Amino acid sequence: MGAAAGWVALGAVAALTAPLGLARGGGTYRLVADLLISLAAGWVYLRTGKVTASAVTHMFIALTMMLLTTP
Repeated sequence: MGAAAGWVALGAVAALTAPLGLARGGGTYRLVADLLISLAAGWVYLRTGKVTASAVTHMFIALTMMLLTTP
């Protein structure tokens, strides 16, 4: 898979998973947050080729967002 195909796949996955935030009742904020988390985790995967690095990135971003936005 070439570099361009990887970016297309990353964009498609992010676009398909981001609306799940709306289904969980998060509104526009959740939609944008899920899109950004998906893009960041996908970018890490494209750079490293490791799913574990992508999962750790996803966990740190989600944890940080939870800590900063929970009252």
